Amino acid sequence: EIRVNNGDPAVLDTTNATPLEMEVLNRRAERNAMLQESDKFIVVDYPTSKLEDWKTYRQALRDFDFSSYEIGDEIAWPTKPE
Repeated sequence: EIRVNNGDPAVLDTTNATPLEMEVLNRRAERNAMLQESDKFIVVDYPTSKLEDWKTYRQALRDFDFSSYEIGDEIAWPTKPE
């Protein structure tokens, strides 16, 4: 459950979340951190010859299917461009 109050940041209530839901939330947070780390590579004036590779990587992260994993499974994240 996400609650927003008067423009304040959203609060995620995980009181009744199942272990699997918590696992997915943690994995999504991990994925979001990877997206944030790669933000700089898609800025128009960032010096890289691999812009399309970074875009593909980021799209793969956004499209990642969390439903195929169980609690404690090792995640096979997309590979970052070199």
